[in-house]
Amino acid sequence: MDSLFLFIYSLTPVHAGIGRQIDEYVDIPVQRDEFDIPVIWSSSIRGSLGNNFPNLKKLLGIKGDKSFSESEISVLDARLFLIPARTLYGIWIYITSPHLFTYYSIYNEILNKNSPITINPIPLATNDKTIIFENNKAYINEILFDKVKVEESLKNLFNLLPEELIKDLLKTSVFVVDDNIVRDVINRSLIIQHRIKLKENEKSVEEGPWTEEFVPMFTIFVSGIICKSSCETVKETINSKSMIIGGKESLGKSLVKLYVK
Repeated sequence: MDSLFLFIYSLTPVHAGIGRQIDEYVDIPVQRDEFDIPVIWSSSIRGSLGNNFPNLKKLLGIKGDKSFSESEISVLDARLFLIPARTLYGIWIYITSPHLFTYYSIYNEILNKNSPITINPIPLATNDKTIIFENNKAYINEILFDKVKVEESLKNLFNLLPEELIKDLLKTSVFVVDDNIVRDVINRSLIIQHRIKLKENEKSVEEGPWTEEFVPMFTIFVSGIICKSSCETVKETINSKSMIIGGKESLGKSLVKLYVK
């Protein structure tokens, strides 16, 4: 048995849906996990891998519209790990929380990676002092945070990612949000797009308006792949490769890049 960490990096806004939402403030939401946090379910990942990489279909147990009796690969749900958030200074920064970090820790154990985790994601800490202004305050997604402290060791969080992904990141700054407010901060990062459908050859509305939800570009999800034998074929096929996962691809949405470790 072999295993790989799989990190999914959104190159454009991603709509992996249709999901559910507790308050239903959007018509077509993204998928959400049992804690109401954006997720990409493993079934969506498996389908996209099969559609984008035909040589993996047999390993995935896919043959046309039918499946083989058994798959050689198990894919874990992609859990939210890092998501961009607006800042008063510097445009944006990655945010995470102790809960989001737990997703990585659990997968680290499931995949038997035993990667040393020396990071303590203390709430209200950042490795980027430029986002802090007078009296140790910071604005993240238009929310004022007090008693913000600089913790340089948080930069080590990015060492958990594959080297290829680290090279592609535009930023390696992170702010740790308290779990009590992380859902609100995440929701403010999501993109809500209003849509209408026009009548053909006319400039009048046939349907709508309705709203669609997207996870922003540069978001990082953590997943994993478990192989019955070797994962080498999977690694060679998908590492540093791009694919469509989710909907609205004709509008340039849902393009992601895959990285394994």
